[in-house]
Amino acid sequence: RRTVKSNIEIGRACIVKERTKLKDRGSYVGVIVDIDASVDDTTIYVMNDNGVFSTKEHCIITDPIYIGNFYDELKEELVRLKRITRKLLKSMEDAGNLFIRFCYKWDDYVNTNILSKYLDFEIPSKERLEQLKKLTAIQENKKNLLSKYESQIYYIEDLMQDIEMHL
Repeated sequence: RRTVKSNIEIGRACIVKERTKLKDRGSYVGVIVDIDASVDDTTIYVMNDNGVFSTKEHCIITDPIYIGNFYDELKEELVRLKRITRKLLKSMEDAGNLFIRFCYKWDDYVNTNILSKYLDFEIPSKERLEQLKKLTAIQENKKNLLSKYESQIYYIEDLMQDIEMHL
């Protein structure tokens, strides 16, 4: 039977890091409320605002040095994600401008009663339409990626705030 690390005790605030990669979102802050060492692998129960969760002993961080190291890791990841997000937004803006240049003097979504001979536009060629479709698909992928990054930024900022408040 294994023994529990000396710094893991009921009532102690901790960080639970259940995943190796931050993007997997397996980390949270809480308080140890129960320890079940009756099985081969000790189970620790941690409570926070969202409930009581079971985890394994090796996922618990209570040492101030390791907490500081984890916090620094979060800060570095936050800086990296914000840099990537800025580049992605710039890329989306550039692609949006390119789309506008491809569509110069042409809107397919405007309904008008003015006779077409008075309008100054041409219907895009098949080639141009294919370019616009590809550009649209690229932009949609970038939007999805941006949403993923923004969600990850929110998660890390929230986790950092929990660490600052409780540890």
